[in-house]
Amino acid sequence: MTAPSSGAIAGKSLVQMVNSDFAPVRNISTAILRDWGSQKAASTASSNLLT
Repeated sequence: MTAPSSGAIAGKSLVQMVNSDFAPVRNISTAILRDWGSQKAASTASSNLLT
């Protein structure tokens, strides 16, 4: 009975460890996507102004 609970605890800590490791990567990727989206919107607006 003790083995499954300790395995669940180990799995949970592993998930937390992976999430904390990937948090900076996730923040960077969302920042890049947000920056790319704003640049795309700006280029679309400028091309609309030119035509």
